[in-house]
Amino acid sequence: MIGGLFARFGIWIALGALVVVSAYAAWTRVQLEFAHSEVASLQSKLGRCKADLAGERAISERQAQAVAELKAKAREIERRVGAAKERIRALRAERDKQLAQIQAAAVPQDCAGAIAWGAAQAQEIAKGWHGDAETEEKR
Repeated sequence: MIGGLFARFGIWIALGALVVVSAYAAWTRVQLEFAHSEVASLQSKLGRCKADLAGERAISERQAQAVAELKAKAREIERRVGAAKERIRALRAERDKQLAQIQAAAVPQDCAGAIAWGAAQAQEIAKGWHGDAETEEKR
């Protein structure tokens, strides 16, 4: 009878252990399924992040290209400004020379002669300015 009691007690212990192991296996399976779903979610996020990164790189490349184009335009404008400043300097020097010549020239003493001389000088200066304006329009 004691042997049968030990046998039953052993069976109950074995069944209890089986229930515990079964519960543990079920809990492990739930954790594994959760981990798989978490992996799938993270892979999906990774895919979206890679797509976003590719888009950002494309935008960055377009912006870098635009910056390079703007820098090239700025250099061209700086070149043109330098050329314009040089033309202005040359024109001023030419006008200063003309003015010095006019100031050094002998002006007729009679009124009609002085007026005619002044008109001729003004016409020469106007031709110079008019010619410069046409040259500027062509540029």
